[in-house]
Amino acid sequence: MNKRLFTLWMSLTLLLFSSSLFAQNFSAQLDRDHIGIQETFTLTLRYQGSTNESPNLDVLNREFELISVHSGDYTQIINNQVNSFIEWRLTLAPRKSGVFTIPALTLGNHSTQPLMITVDPQKRAGSGNGTEIYVEVETDKKRLYVQEQLLFTVRLVTPQNLEEFHLEPPTPENALIVELGQSDYRTTINGVPHAVIESRFAFFPQRSGELVIPSLLYQVVPSTGRRGLLSQFYGTPSGNTLRLRTEEQRIEVKAVPAEAASLPWLPASDLQLEEHWSRGLDSVKVGEPVTRSIKIIAEGLTPGQISPLVTDEQEGLTFYPDQAQNDEQKTSRGVKGTRIETQAIVPTRSGNFTLPAVRVQWWDTVNQQLRTAELPEQKLIVADNPLMPNTPPQASQASIAPGGEPLVITKSVPVLHTPWWLFALLAFSCTASCVFALLYWRTRRDLRAIRGLFIDERQDNHIAEDKAWRLLKSASADKNYPALRKAVLTWARLHFHNPNLHSLQALAAQTQSTTLHEQLLKLDSALYGNLKSDWDCGELLQAIYACKKDKRDKQKEEAGLNPLYQGQ
Repeated sequence: MNKRLFTLWMSLTLLLFSSSLFAQNFSAQLDRDHIGIQETFTLTLRYQGSTNESPNLDVLNREFELISVHSGDYTQIINNQVNSFIEWRLTLAPRKSGVFTIPALTLGNHSTQPLMITVDPQKRAGSGNGTEIYVEVETDKKRLYVQEQLLFTVRLVTPQNLEEFHLEPPTPENALIVELGQSDYRTTINGVPHAVIESRFAFFPQRSGELVIPSLLYQVVPSTGRRGLLSQFYGTPSGNTLRLRTEEQRIEVKAVPAEAASLPWLPASDLQLEEHWSRGLDSVKVGEPVTRSIKIIAEGLTPGQISPLVTDEQEGLTFYPDQAQNDEQKTSRGVKGTRIETQAIVPTRSGNFTLPAVRVQWWDTVNQQLRTAELPEQKLIVADNPLMPNTPPQASQASIAPGGEPLVITKSVPVLHTPWWLFALLAFSCTASCVFALLYWRTRRDLRAIRGLFIDERQDNHIAEDKAWRLLKSASADKNYPALRKAVLTWARLHFHNPNLHSLQALAAQTQSTTLHEQLLKLDSALYGNLKSDWDCGELLQAIYACKKDKRDKQKEEAGLNPLYQGQ
């Protein structure tokens, strides 16, 4: 068999095998695992596939009150794999304080894993008399190592109904940011019911020294009483906009400790190894592949931070590694990164083989020490394959002749003549394979070059647009309307990729946002009319930020299609 075609066949087999591993049909996840006695929390149940049944929730009634249940069918496409699932979102309230176990919930023959939650007896301490809206921030640690996960939480606490609320996303320098999501729940402060909107982020500082998380702006529009709690509406709000600022946070970032300086740096709160085999290791024959998949699960690391495993060559065995599969989950403890490495092992001779133990050294961020995750060594027993050609004889048999001379006894071996057409077919196959490989390589090279140029251009445009955005905010804060007009047009030419936008009227005609159109007219009036004393240019910033957010959301949706164009 042609080696190139064999490798392609093995890669397809490995991909199908690895994509079906580690699937959990019915799972449970908490949005928070530490709450107050007056607060609610969300338990999300997910079933992979389709079913007409519903989970049994009776076991929750003893410790918790079931407030509401929302369910829906969803479909995701990740790495070209279609994933369909059913999700139930349960809003629960604790009946008493303490540490509780949410038991395993069942759905047919499937069950979830138990979860732990802590309920504090004390109510949240309010800010002031409990009647004003305020914002607070929280970090889970004040010092950490470089590339270690830092959980950052922003809470908006309000006793009033809100028409709109918007948080300026954090932008610390020299740090990777993962948005963990937003949730809302209820609590009671000084006897007054409050709603809490909680936004959570995970930061991974990339340099030692000091990580500065700048002050964040939370813009809030209280309701006039005609709209529901925490409802967001499009259009012009009827209330006054409140601009709430958080406090700047400074976190100490330590360098990699000396005992781990020579190792791959993996700072995690937990790291586990799992392995799966496609068949038993005592029934392998020469030339038949056996597939091994190793799963690395790291709490507090992104998949990109997990180092690849190293495989040592072994005589008599040929290894065919597949492309690693990465996955990232967002939990109440932050990011959980997963890396699956799959390889086919093809024996080329019979015998007993020992695959060495797999060890991964990582830094335990909880206990501040170096630890090792390990998979034990494996014994591989390979038997002869009757379908494979016999191996050459080791030596001819000998005996002693009557005269004392060694007598060599040989066996006649029939000579098989290969037809000429078989050589022609083999030559044609090799030529076709070479042509196909050359065309594939050239196409892949051209696609990579085009994609690289596109990424570089988009990154340069993004940097320039961010700079224009900062100038725009500065001019708005100073109420320098001429400078604001110039900054708006500079941003617009980059945002819309239109170098011909030289007037506010042309920009107004370009945008499809009614709110931005109105604010551009007000800026024009502020420049040449009498609107300077009445107009709040912060509303223009909000409209422009909405355009930026829409563009960013569209880019995130398009990013899901990127693996279609990436080299394998």
